[in-house]
Amino acid sequence: MAVHARHILEQGPVIAGLGRSMLGVLAQQVKGRATEKAALPGPVFTESLPARSDALVDAFIEVTHGNRNTYGATVPAHMFPQWAFPLSGRTLEAVPYPLQKVMNGGCRLEINGVVPRGERLRVQAQLVDVDDNGRRAVMKQRIVTGPESDPAALVAYFFPIVPLGGGKKEGGQKAALAVPAGAKELGRFSVKANAGLEYACVSGDFNPIHWVAGYAKASGFKNTILHGFATMSRAIEILTATELGGDPTRLRVWDCQFTKPLVLPADVGVYVTKDREVYVADRPDGSVFLKGSYETGDKR
Repeated sequence: MAVHARHILEQGPVIAGLGRSMLGVLAQQVKGRATEKAALPGPVFTESLPARSDALVDAFIEVTHGNRNTYGATVPAHMFPQWAFPLSGRTLEAVPYPLQKVMNGGCRLEINGVVPRGERLRVQAQLVDVDDNGRRAVMKQRIVTGPESDPAALVAYFFPIVPLGGGKKEGGQKAALAVPAGAKELGRFSVKANAGLEYACVSGDFNPIHWVAGYAKASGFKNTILHGFATMSRAIEILTATELGGDPTRLRVWDCQFTKPLVLPADVGVYVTKDREVYVADRPDGSVFLKGSYETGDKR
């Protein structure tokens, strides 16, 4: 698969948002972190965005191994981070945490409608809650997206996590997460060493930990790691092709945690239980990189 470098020019808002976040981190380091907690819920940020180009949408479907024919005149719901990142970053500008340490803990996606191709998007983002126990802070962001005719078509929640290092540790050692016995393997997918760059070109998330090996190694990883949202998208596409009969509109709720970094290159499987839990793991008794669940509904 070719790296879709031609779409980098369409990622200006996302790249600018990442740059703004980096400047905020530098300002924290120079001035010191704020000590006052941000007022919650935070302000609502709203933008009207131009339609995603057909070429970008098609490239996103290709990179995430979806079926172009199943989407027709619509945009994949799991593409939402591409337009949500810039506005979601603004919701964290006032939080008193070292954002250079932020990690992507997971997300929840509630699909109430479809995002049509060729239509402008109305996006709202808000920081709605923070769970700070002294050891880590889990922030909850709410992002609502849709066309003017259906502005709440997608409701997403992001859960950025910042480790703080303080506070009391919980007693006992947690059992290692594993794929439950009896889970069915829906399929497998392989990701090459450049998979992080491929996804960055279609999502705009150019965090170097995903595509610059030296940076990833300096951050403590053996190599670059795949975006959590890229892992999620690949899992959703395999789920759609198997359990949902190839119909993406049947997926109504997706909820997942990114449990372990997926170091590139890799070959992993997607597993599902009878209770509709979803796991991405290298093997049933191996490392689990994503744990999630899903709900379906009638086609709108």
